[in-house]
Amino acid sequence: MNKISLDNLTKFFISAIGIVAVCLVFKELQNLFLPFVIAYLLYFLFAPLNRFLTSKRIPLAVAGIIDIAIIFSMTYVAGKFVIDSLMSFQSEFGAYESKLTALIISTAESVGISDPALKDFSLAKALENLDYGTLAGGLVNSTIDLMGYVLFVIFFFAFILPGHNAIYKAIEKRVVAPKKFAIMKRKQNPDVNLPDTDGVDSDDLEKEATKLESTFIRIPQQIQKYVLTKIIMNVMAGITVWFILMLVGVPHPQIWGVLTAILNFIPTIGSAFATILPVLMTLVQTGSIGSALMVLGVMAVVQTFYFNFLEPMILGKRLNLNPLVILISVLVWGYIWGIAGMFLAVPLTAILKIVISNFDSKNMQFIADLMGKPD
Repeated sequence: MNKISLDNLTKFFISAIGIVAVCLVFKELQNLFLPFVIAYLLYFLFAPLNRFLTSKRIPLAVAGIIDIAIIFSMTYVAGKFVIDSLMSFQSEFGAYESKLTALIISTAESVGISDPALKDFSLAKALENLDYGTLAGGLVNSTIDLMGYVLFVIFFFAFILPGHNAIYKAIEKRVVAPKKFAIMKRKQNPDVNLPDTDGVDSDDLEKEATKLESTFIRIPQQIQKYVLTKIIMNVMAGITVWFILMLVGVPHPQIWGVLTAILNFIPTIGSAFATILPVLMTLVQTGSIGSALMVLGVMAVVQTFYFNFLEPMILGKRLNLNPLVILISVLVWGYIWGIAGMFLAVPLTAILKIVISNFDSKNMQFIADLMGKPD
């Protein structure tokens, strides 16, 4: 039977159609795939703790219960923090409303804008047109959906925890074991001819098998290192912002610290919002451009130190992503999974680059070089 050969252009379009089809499936079935992906990221996050617990002869099932208890505790603490912060902000909203109104009017007068909409601006009147019933209903529905997602994530996590090693070993057995078998046969009978090994020296075959085995060990380790480092960097940056803004006297520093930790999962765009919001709050609170510029400088220094210096130093240049790739990934994953996809875009793209860069194929290395700075 004759084999059908395809030229490179045809292969490219077939691959592109396949990628588009997969993205559409992810979009249509996001209620399944999104919590599954989050659960797998949590698996890598809790892997060091689970290894430690199992090394102390604690059953994996008990370790899983501890993981789930931590997830529930973190969800409860995060929810309570959000509610308390909103209540605190609401109690002071009247003062902020009057200051913001005065700031907009004075700014319009100082630059010579005579538009009545700005000269007679009133934030209170603008808020009167809002449909608070619809907003409250949307908030309740969003809260219910979020709780459902959390339960779904925990459901997937409970199955991934015992099932991951079995899947990993099955893939390793399918890919690595044949190479080991070929080496063993070659050592027993150097003249034996085995499929896919004709003309390959025994030493080269052994090196190939060893490298393939180390690759399968290295990929999950690098993914785990990336996930842990990214979360730790974001949390440390948030704590630093919280502490510094509290010393400077910016209102609600805990809110800006948490937003810094969360929004920096979206590079550039999220970082910009995390920087601008406390600057605007400072400008509204004090009315001083100097104070606002000082906060801007502090935020810029913190962001630069953690995400442009410390994080690349820990992860290495190999995981540096091309800014254009970051933008495209945020747009694509945002289209597929909305806001959650935008937060997961960079971690998922970085994990994809980790997997691709561990293979020696010229096409894979070309894609890895396109995704980030070549080694």
